[in-house]
Amino acid sequence: MSDAIGGRYVLAQVNTHLIRAWLHQCETKHGKGCWPAFPLSLERTRVPTFVIDVIRWCLVHCSSQCRYVALSYVWGKAAVYKHLRENTQDLQKTGSLLSLPIPATIRDAMTLVHAIGERYLWVDSLCIIQNDLEMLQSEITRMGSIYSKALFTIIAASGDSADSGLPGVERGSREQVQKTLKFAEGELLTVIDLIPSGIDGTPWAQRAWTFQERILSNRVLVFSAGQVYWSCRAAAHSEERALEEVRNIRRLHLSFPQRYATEFLSWEPLQPSEYRLLYSDLLSSYRQRHLSYQTDMLNAFNGVSEILAALQDDTFFWGLPGLLFSYAMAWDFIGNSARNHVRVPIIGSKGSKETVPIPSWSWAAWSEENSNHPPYLRAGEGSDMRPVIDFNIVDTKHQLVKIKEWSWQDHPDNDISASWQEREPRQLPSPTQYSLSQIGYLYFWTSLANVRAARIWGGGKYILSPPPSPPNFYREIVHQDFIVIGRYSDRILLLLAIEWRDGIAYRTGSADIDERKWVQMENRQWRLITLG
Repeated sequence: MSDAIGGRYVLAQVNTHLIRAWLHQCETKHGKGCWPAFPLSLERTRVPTFVIDVIRWCLVHCSSQCRYVALSYVWGKAAVYKHLRENTQDLQKTGSLLSLPIPATIRDAMTLVHAIGERYLWVDSLCIIQNDLEMLQSEITRMGSIYSKALFTIIAASGDSADSGLPGVERGSREQVQKTLKFAEGELLTVIDLIPSGIDGTPWAQRAWTFQERILSNRVLVFSAGQVYWSCRAAAHSEERALEEVRNIRRLHLSFPQRYATEFLSWEPLQPSEYRLLYSDLLSSYRQRHLSYQTDMLNAFNGVSEILAALQDDTFFWGLPGLLFSYAMAWDFIGNSARNHVRVPIIGSKGSKETVPIPSWSWAAWSEENSNHPPYLRAGEGSDMRPVIDFNIVDTKHQLVKIKEWSWQDHPDNDISASWQEREPRQLPSPTQYSLSQIGYLYFWTSLANVRAARIWGGGKYILSPPPSPPNFYREIVHQDFIVIGRYSDRILLLLAIEWRDGIAYRTGSADIDERKWVQMENRQWRLITLG
């Protein structure tokens, strides 16, 4: 086989035979490296409730062995037809989708799936009952398994709304832009994408919801304005480049759209340091994306949370992994941010519905002050963070649950820590007390002190006992309550700045301090904190 790269004509209509060939090569030649074994907990997860039958043009219930294609697209400002409780029976009738105002992108995806010989398509707006809160929450928390179990995901990268369509599916929807230069020995074609990364600046690449849809898909079919790309864990192809017989595609250094994303995520359990790095990278990248509704802040990250929890046998609490909870509490924005005071619907253990605020200690409770310039989120700080506090959380059943973190072998010479970590008291509230508490409240004993501090411009960071400075060097000088929530191996304590409302503490920022200096604080006290 040759390593030479041949060119191909990219016609006005997409080459569905080529797409079928890419899929066939992937299924028959790439092996487990391209379709890895899922963690057992994810393997047992149910398939989607509904899929679109592109032959019958209606919704059908998805069987356990259902082979389906998923769609990732931008809703934008288009009027997206939705699956509701009121029309669910009608949508399951054969031919029902033919006469409905289905957006062009979804309709083109149905046409494409049928053209390549597949039968089922999953699309969020039609396959989830949008006004059924219980189903909506159930499906959203399983986005990880929905996209990772899809045969492949169609990415509509070229449009800014659900009505943009998939270029090349319908006649007249894509221009043929290649030019040819003929020689006696053959002919040359002009290149459509010299560096095929042209989707990085598109609306699709900037939306928060599409982040997890790309990260979690094992195979993707990307529709750009000029051509179609295929990317899986073993290969990358495009309409204009004949790469099918190239032995070593990685050696070609072709930067295919979003290809790096799949390499972040492994299907094997990770070591603690790897887990910290992966979580931090994914969350920081996610928070650079844009959301139309702040109420979706956690929902659009739930698929990533589901996969990470399955891989690591972990539990996530309001976007923070339990095994890394102290580390994850160290998040910090570089750039202006403020509490968004978003409230989200929660279904309790007995089916009761509550609307509760996202806790202030979660990164999801904070948003950029200027939507055009999202601040950079450091998802955790310091790979050597040691858990020194026992955190307990009020869950959706209004029960107090201890958050189980990875244990760490602490450094010897603990005499300093012992001087601020009181052994008693450590008694938690009675079941009656916390059953009346807000879902998401944290209860824990820790060290608290009121300290003179300077708040830094452009973020929620504080400097304790700041030295004299020129006017306006700091945002403000305050006397602030701080609590210990973690400890680095070099004896630096991580602190949260808190404010009080009705006896409940709320995060306002963070700081750090040498452990020896903290021990010398005169007004330091050991206290049970309720952090909302």
